[in-house]
Amino acid sequence: MRRWGVWGAAILVAGVLGHATTWWAVTERVLGGIGPFVQAAALAGWRLEGGPARRASWPSISVVIPGARAAGHGVRWEAETVRLSVPLMAPGSLRIEPSGAQSVQAEGAAPVPFRAERLEVRAALDGMGPGEAEAERITGAGWGVQRADLRWDGPAVTASATGVRGTDTEGALAGGRARLVATPGWPAEDLAAWQRAGGRVLVEGAGAWGAAAATLEGEAALDARLEPVGRGRLAIERPGPAVDALVAAGAIGPGAATAMRGVIGLLAPTGGAVTVPVTVADGRLNVSGFGVARLPWSR
Repeated sequence: MRRWGVWGAAILVAGVLGHATTWWAVTERVLGGIGPFVQAAALAGWRLEGGPARRASWPSISVVIPGARAAGHGVRWEAETVRLSVPLMAPGSLRIEPSGAQSVQAEGAAPVPFRAERLEVRAALDGMGPGEAEAERITGAGWGVQRADLRWDGPAVTASATGVRGTDTEGALAGGRARLVATPGWPAEDLAAWQRAGGRVLVEGAGAWGAAAATLEGEAALDARLEPVGRGRLAIERPGPAVDALVAAGAIGPGAATAMRGVIGLLAPTGGAVTVPVTVADGRLNVSGFGVARLPWSR
């Protein structure tokens, strides 16, 4: 019996030492890969910053970075803490898990603080190739998202969200998706060069808010002032509730709502589906000629 106890203790010690060796080797790989990952992100137009990286407490095979920040393409994001890890079965990939207080800010707009119960980004360790992000139960000041997903592969980006809610609007976004494809690829910091090369983004989207549902097809680009411009078609099912949703969200006033209902009555006198033009110009989003929102990053 004593011999079995000695063997059991030996196996336990070997297992602990083996895990400790693996923990050190993998975390060393993460620490060594931070620099190349930051450099690869810089080539793609993103500036990554943060406090000094440190190993998480054993046995967690990860590295923790406090005060992480990312900026690029007119967007800035901050997180209280970010945990980095390399999955043992996928040594070429990097898992990024932000936590604590976070915020996102579009250029020219105020920061939007939020927290997420779970937020995970998976990307290649060298910053190249496809990647994905998943988030659950995101909450901000007066709004929330039950789940959001983002996928990217070269010039194509696909995003979806469910359970979107706001305290100032009624109902929730039962489901929404969007797909963006950039030609000739997403711009880095030199937006002017991308604009001169004829850069454009093809846009597809669909969503439902309460009783309203819509699909969108169009394209967007930058004008000579590097301001966003675009046009497309918006197909709206049950357009009456769609106008009610815009009023409830504060996007349009009662006068514009009355005029919009008049246009809808002409286009769809029986109350069925209607297709209307959508444009982006002079920093505003216009639907059938009515301004419904101002772009926060417009000058």
